[in-house]
Amino acid sequence: MGATMLVPALTMLLVVLLLVGEVKDILWLRVATKVPASLGFILYGWQCGALDGHADGIALFVALWLCAFGDWFLLSREKKPFLAGIASFLLGHVGYLVVFAMIGVSLPAFGGLALIVGAFALFVWRWVGPHAGPLKPAVAAYIVVISTMVAASGASAALDPSPRRLTLLAGAVVFFISDLCVARDRFIAPGPQNRILGLPLYYAGQLLFAAAAS
Repeated sequence: MGATMLVPALTMLLVVLLLVGEVKDILWLRVATKVPASLGFILYGWQCGALDGHADGIALFVALWLCAFGDWFLLSREKKPFLAGIASFLLGHVGYLVVFAMIGVSLPAFGGLALIVGAFALFVWRWVGPHAGPLKPAVAAYIVVISTMVAASGASAALDPSPRRLTLLAGAVVFFISDLCVARDRFIAPGPQNRILGLPLYYAGQLLFAAAAS
């Protein structure tokens, strides 16, 4: 295994241990694995050249950090840390949007994808919204931002279907799916099964973003 692939491999190993902590509800194990797992995709972004001087790489690196802070806030099940986590992830998605704006998107493709992703986002809102209670404004804002980010990722790949942009697209889509698991766990049907699916998808998505940092 190459040295560059060691960090993502160790990150996903930590995710497996994190899932044990989630299923067994062992707080110390969750903390001991989630904190370094999130540092793992940050380290991988650095390894892949996020700080080599390109503005879009630096923006992506900042977005990775914001998402890591969101992970750590969500170690708590309480409302205030959950809101802080939503805010961190929302800013992270804004960071990824900045990346796509920097590298360029196809505006016609963005318009078409915004309609498609927006229609699905409306379905998600009708699914989650009635259960969100006082968190409705935060959840609505989050759905809008992540949906826009996914549309931008597709429009970026449409402009130039290079391996880097396709990797960013894959990361965005996987991230979006993982967030559906978070929404189901928080608002619809809480249970470890949501995290068993959502956490590996989430970390895979972040590692894909990190891999496209250069």
